[in-house]
Amino acid sequence: MAGKRLPVVFASRFTTYAGGGDFPTVALDLADYESAVIHVWRGMLVGSMPSFGVTFEESTDSITWTTCSGTTAEADPGQQTEVPYMVTLGKRFVRVRVSLGGANTVASCYAYGHLVRRQH
Repeated sequence: MAGKRLPVVFASRFTTYAGGGDFPTVALDLADYESAVIHVWRGMLVGSMPSFGVTFEESTDSITWTTCSGTTAEADPGQQTEVPYMVTLGKRFVRVRVSLGGANTVASCYAYGHLVRRQH
């Protein structure tokens, strides 16, 4: 059914990440979908000079990843703020990558949304 919305959860409430580095979610096969509205929320950052970024990524082979069209890398919704991001899906696999910077950084967040089925 064209245009039908399907709920999706990338990181459930409340997923906590600790340490610096990247934390990608599992890759989802979303070849049947053309776009998504993904809401991201994050709590207060803890650590020494902490930073938080979320990137919506896509891949044809689930090995090489690029930033999804319509989004920017390392977006930060801000402390205790939920922000919806419109994501255009052009490849088969999609994931969300959370990036933490700084020393001993800890952050809690969640990412959920709705997918829009590709019209054939």
